Parts: sequence; C-alpha cells; structure tokens
Amino acid sequence: MLKEKSRDKNPWLPLLLAAVAVLLVGVLVMGMMIVGVIFGGSSQTSEACTPGAPGFPGAVPDPGLRPPEEFRQEQISNAKIIDQTATNLGLSGTASKIAIIAAMGESTLINLDHGDEDQGVLNPGGTPTTSKGLFQQQTPSWGTVEQVMNPEYATTSFFLGANHQGTTEGLVTVPNWETAEITLTINKVQRNRNPNHYAASYVTAGTVIEEAGINVDRPADESKQDWRTGDTPAVPAPGGTEEPVPGGCAPGGGSGGGGGVPGKSTTEGNTYPWDHLAPPPLVYNIDPMNFYYGECTSYSSWKVNEAMGGTAENIIFDNHYGGHQKGNGGQWKAAWEASGWTVSTVPKVDSVAWWGAFGGDGIGSAGHVGWVDEVTPEGKVIISEYNNSYYAPPGHEYSRRMTAIDPSEVNAYLYVPESR
Repeated sequence: MLKEKSRDKNPWLPLLLAAVAVLLVGVLVMGMMIVGVIFGGSSQTSEACTPGAPGFPGAVPDPGLRPPEEFRQEQISNAKIIDQTATNLGLSGTASKIAIIAAMGESTLINLDHGDEDQGVLNPGGTPTTSKGLFQQQTPSWGTVEQVMNPEYATTSFFLGANHQGTTEGLVTVPNWETAEITLTINKVQRNRNPNHYAASYVTAGTVIEEAGINVDRPADESKQDWRTGDTPAVPAPGGTEEPVPGGCAPGGGSGGGGGVPGKSTTEGNTYPWDHLAPPPLVYNIDPMNFYYGECTSYSSWKVNEAMGGTAENIIFDNHYGGHQKGNGGQWKAAWEASGWTVSTVPKVDSVAWWGAFGGDGIGSAGHVGWVDEVTPEGKVIISEYNNSYYAPPGHEYSRRMTAIDPSEVNAYLYVPESR
C-alpha cells in the first residue's frame, strides 16, 4: 500500500509541470519578438513622423490583430500601389524602391489611421502631431485626413510634394535623389530627427518588393512627366485676377559665375518685418509688396526694398516697381532685363541670387530667388532665403546657408536697381 500511495503522489510531478509552463511562455514570447522583427519598422527617432499602435508602441499595428499572412498581403498591396503611382508619374523603379522603404520605416507599409499623438509626441513647435497614412503625413500641411489616408494621393505627395507640382518638398526636389544614400534622401522629404532611421527598413522593404514582383530597375518615362511643366497652384491676387503662387524655393546648380568683390551685407540677419505674419505651408496671403508672406519672392523683394532705403512703412520696391511684374522667382530675371537693371554672373553683396525654372537640382517650374549676404575672400557666396525646405522646416520659414557655395551654383545675380 505504501508503494501505491507514493506512486499517486509523485514529488517531481509539480516541478515538471512548472518547467513545461515556463518553456511554453518563453516560446510564445520569442515568437512574438520574431514577428515584430519580420513585420516591424519604427520612426521612434522622429517627433513628427512616428506612427503608433497597440502592442507595438510607436511602431506598427499589433500583428496579433490579424494573421501574419494577411498582414503581409496588405504590405504587398500597398507596395504595388506605390509602384503604380510612380509608374503613372513617369518615375523610375528607384523612386518606387525609395518610397516603399520610406513607408516601411514610417508605418510598416500599413495605411494607419493614426500616428503617435496618443503617446504625447509633439512637433518641434509644441503642437500635437497629426500623422496618418502610409507615410505618416501630417494634416493639414500634407492635405486633408482623407487625402493623407488615400495611398495613391499620399504617395504622389511623397514624390512631388504637398502641392503635387514637383516644386517643393517632394522626392523629386532632392538633389541627386536617384543616386544618394536612400535613408538620407528620405530624411530630406520626411524631416524626421534621425537621418539614418530608414536604413533599418532596407531588408524588410526589399523582401516585400521581391514578393510583390516590383521591378526597381525600371527606367523613367519622361513622356508621362506632365507635372514637370505644370504651373504652381493659382490663388487670388489683388484686383480679382489670378496669378501663380510666387516662388519655387529649393537650391540648385547652374552655369556661369565668377569671383566677385568680398564683403558682407550691411543688414545681416533676418530683417524681414512680417515674419510673424508668415502663414503655414500651402497658405498664401498677400503682403504689402504684392507678393505672398513668407515666400522666397517676398523676402527677396523686401531685401531689395531695404537696400534701396525703403522701410515697411515706406515701401519703394514692390512687385510692379519698374513697370514690369516680377511674379514667380523664375520670372525675375526677365523683369530685371526689361527694366534695364543689371543682370550678371558675378556675385555681389546685397544682390538677388536667381534660379530659373528647373535651373538646377531641386528647382521646379517656379524658379527661386534668395539674397546674397556675403561674398567670401575665396569668391564663394552665402545666401539667405525664405521658404526653402532644405534649410528650414517646411513652410514659410527663414534660413541662412552657413556653408558658402560656388557662385556658379546660382544661375544669375540681379543687382539692386538705382532709386528713381
């Protein structure tokens, strides 16, 4: 009887069951971590672009909400939409690859209806983030909620910028975007804090690209690039007429140029008197010079006005001074020539730095203007400007290039006209 009783109360049985339980928990946790690595992706380093979801804070939708196979199919479907959008715009397979990597790094290629606002993440200005969609684009600067949640629309914004004109902020405005390091290129569009963030998505994005059958070696089709000749959006101007929004504002290369007399501007720093009136991106309000607050044209016009002895209360130079309307930045050189003012390839302190339409890498159809703050002893130039998203946050913001550039990188220099 004692033997039978000891067999019923085996002292090792509880320990064996506990060990099995611990092993099962460990396997379950390890499985969840593997799923997170395979399907993961995060913008944890970006205040403005970090997506978030239950289970994977600041990263991805919890794969436990649906089977991994369904999750992967959604990624493949979105990758195909990105590729088709690039094809429709006449962009190369490289554009598709870059955009898919960007979306993987932002939302794990899932069209999220939220960002990281529920985690207390703030924009640099202290406002809550409003990121949504494949690319975690914020509203209203990238569009309405419906637009940023539309994968085709959001992808077009990533490629061409929020205005869909290929003039500001989008991938096509980034210098050497097809050959530069991908994560750094994406960072110039997405503006997240860590430029190297997207490198972590190269492998997972590459797997989705392969499974989707996307040809990343596809050449561009320029016959489909109608957006390259499109005008910037029209907005009402004084008098009820319509004119293009002034100023495609991005740096670029050009031809010509030479030495120049070294020196510095007598009005260093941002002297623009209406900085507090500059609106958010894609909002255009008429300034006293008949340009738009915070645009590159408004700032350059102010600097010319200032150099001519004008003030905010006594404006000498404006959009119609000299009898010829200046309009977009790209139109300024023709207006200068029509007015009989000096146009040169030689830089001069306190002159307008001018780029024509598509005058260099990143320059769109509207052209660009800036201000020559300094000519260095080596003959290089330092430029200040407004609305250049490469050197300031997207929108109507001031920036000054701390690195001097070769004068040949500017298409022409427009000298300040003599006062009448």
